[in-house]
Amino acid sequence: MSKEFQMNQGAHVRVAQLDDAEVLAVLSYEFNHVQVTSDHVLSRLSSGFHTEIVVVGEVDGQVVGFACAQVLESICYAKPWAELTELYVQERYRRRGVGRGLVRMVEQMARREGATDLLVHTNNVNIAGQALYQSMGYAMQSHVSLQKGLIPP
Repeated sequence: MSKEFQMNQGAHVRVAQLDDAEVLAVLSYEFNHVQVTSDHVLSRLSSGFHTEIVVVGEVDGQVVGFACAQVLESICYAKPWAELTELYVQERYRRRGVGRGLVRMVEQMARREGATDLLVHTNNVNIAGQALYQSMGYAMQSHVSLQKGLIPP
């Protein structure tokens, strides 16, 4: 499988590289409003960790979006599955196929790792994101997400 593929309008998607660390830290903050340093991103990318898929989308040579996914296994299931944990494209570069390309590449890489399904979590008010996923064949599921902080304030 190729580590990169072309899309329309000067856009393409590829596996994240070490020299993407700085822009990934910036894009992650734009998306999540959680500050991570480029050193942290570089450390994760260079550690050879194999549980996370990280891909970037470029337009005219500039990284404008990214996606992250995890391939997971459990004693409770016969086959691994994947979860798309992040998908972000800067607003001015949306509707050019970058997000769709990022998801497609994650799907290919997760399939190669043996995942039988890709689970996507998105905010219930993210109507555009839901429309993208549904247009790509994803079906709505009825789940409730709950979260608890594990580190005392």
